[in-house]
Amino acid sequence: NKFKIINFFLGLMSLFLPPKIIFTNGKIDKKKFESKFPRSQIVSLNSWDASKVFLNNTKKIFSKKKYGVYLTPFSIKSASDSNTYGYKKLENAKKVFYDVNKGLGEIEQKYKKKILIGLHPRGEDKISKLKELGNRQTFKYKTLELIKNSNFVITHMSIAISYAILFNKPLIFIHTKEHKKNLFYMRYNKHMANFFSCESVNIENISNISIPDKISRSMKSRYDYFKNTYLLSNDYKKLPNYKIIKKTI
Repeated sequence: NKFKIINFFLGLMSLFLPPKIIFTNGKIDKKKFESKFPRSQIVSLNSWDASKVFLNNTKKIFSKKKYGVYLTPFSIKSASDSNTYGYKKLENAKKVFYDVNKGLGEIEQKYKKKILIGLHPRGEDKISKLKELGNRQTFKYKTLELIKNSNFVITHMSIAISYAILFNKPLIFIHTKEHKKNLFYMRYNKHMANFFSCESVNIENISNISIPDKISRSMKSRYDYFKNTYLLSNDYKKLPNYKIIKKTI
């Protein structure tokens, strides 16, 4: 693996010529680098999602009524997140969207809240309504604002859950029968749901889905742990990263 070779030589070089400053992310990485580079200044940044939150003061209204957000894992033409980890895309996107669309409709009817679509960044541009998801209104590159003003977030395993955690929004992890072809997906989906004290539910059977008005005490505990460990700077929890970097150098 070429990345392992590059990282090996970079690590070797840094032992003899340690960097003056190392910018890292969260609490765990800071501790790791402090022990590995005792002569360097280790500065913990916020995650880039958290940094965007501290920069963003938008009050954009997507819907006057209460709504949920569904984060698409891929589009019809784009690859899934599994590909990022080296796993082949086994799911048929059309079949996934067919089952999800049906489930979203039942959720809207049951909870009297519309669902808006947060498009995957690798999806096709300029889609205002996605026909595979019932022509619901869709938004691309507006995930932060969508989640900030939402009541709940439905996801498969999107990394955009950082925004849900930062804004304390209830998370619902879903799968379909089509996803059972992908062992990596199912393991990760259930692991993330368990970690955040949620359930991994089959969207084809919404009787198993309970959408709370707010996060539970156990979810709040897991959210706080995740924020403090992975998302927020140890020393600068309310500053965007460019200000932390400017302050350091």
